[in-house]
Amino acid sequence: MNTTQGDDYCFVVKDPEERSVALEMREHDDLAKQNYLTVWQKLSLALQKHHQLGKTTDPPEWTTWKPGEWCDQKHGYEKRQKYVAWCGNNLVGFLHVWPDFPSAHQLDQSVLYIEHLAAAPGNLDTELWARRFRYVGAALLAYAVLLGKSQGFGGRVGLHAADEKALEFYRYLHEAKCGGKLFSAERADVPGPTPRGDQDRTKTYLEMSEEGANAWLGGYRRG
Repeated sequence: MNTTQGDDYCFVVKDPEERSVALEMREHDDLAKQNYLTVWQKLSLALQKHHQLGKTTDPPEWTTWKPGEWCDQKHGYEKRQKYVAWCGNNLVGFLHVWPDFPSAHQLDQSVLYIEHLAAAPGNLDTELWARRFRYVGAALLAYAVLLGKSQGFGGRVGLHAADEKALEFYRYLHEAKCGGKLFSAERADVPGPTPRGDQDRTKTYLEMSEEGANAWLGGYRRG
């Protein structure tokens, strides 16, 4: 099932020839689940084994992710909204969000909380392969802003950086791409909305201001 794209916006990534390719955002379905359980899992396992045999560096943290299992979580996860990004038959990333999360910066406001935002393994550079599509994470972040606007949060989104690599990515967007205007000040000791929310207190919390969110989304405006 396709979800609203927004007539004014087009969420694009780049292929190996630097051509722009539009993402198709869909709600999670059984095809996505089967992709997680087969393609995603096998690529992750292959990379884990490569690092184990090489005994030089640890495999990336994302190789332990289990999106196929996450999508079956029920109790306590009723508010989770699940979206998948496709380029043709290629699942290139996914996005899980939670509505109406209290802002850590504006006490009278709520944000759309990003629980998971990730490119699929084939779109990440590794020691075994080069990514196929670039800028998937940036496009997913912009789509989250559009979801936030459509759900009444003014485009404001919040998230916890999953690990140091993810934090580097968000800081790069904030500083190099947006001149320090994408996120409000970083926060610590902020619990998340999920059943494991207290575990997020140790992670860095980032929140877009309405101004920063709208500016980021504006980069995907058609024309």
